[in-house]
Amino acid sequence: MQVQSRFSILRQIRDWARRTERCPCCGRREGISDGYLSSEKEAGRGAVSRNQNSGNTSKQVSFEQILLAVSDASQIPVNTLLSKERTKVVGRWRQISYLLCRDLRRMSYAEIGQTFERNHTTILYGIGKITMLINEDSEAADEYEGLLNALSK
Repeated sequence: MQVQSRFSILRQIRDWARRTERCPCCGRREGISDGYLSSEKEAGRGAVSRNQNSGNTSKQVSFEQILLAVSDASQIPVNTLLSKERTKVVGRWRQISYLLCRDLRRMSYAEIGQTFERNHTTILYGIGKITMLINEDSEAADEYEGLLNALSK
């Protein structure tokens, strides 16, 4: 009986993900299937604004530029940021680079995970943690905003 209920739940999720509706204002499709959600809060990104200027920037920031900027700001070598080291300081700056990749490059969790050679769930967790830290700690928010502004120019 449990197997049937699991399959029916999976079918419902699949059907829900395929369902798309037209947005009344712009005509874009809403739903999971094409990656568009009607609001930032539905996507779970309402806590930290996704750089309003990033859509207006004339240049695309590369992954290497993000790593170099984070490395310069933190005084941590790029190799250490990409390593498996799990110290608190390295992890925090690595999470900041995850968030910068998400905001400036519009990379998915899977793409960021491939780049850092980590699982997408690690990226999801890291972005959540650094988002909470930025909301609670003004020093972390200043560091993030400084990097964001430096890379956006």
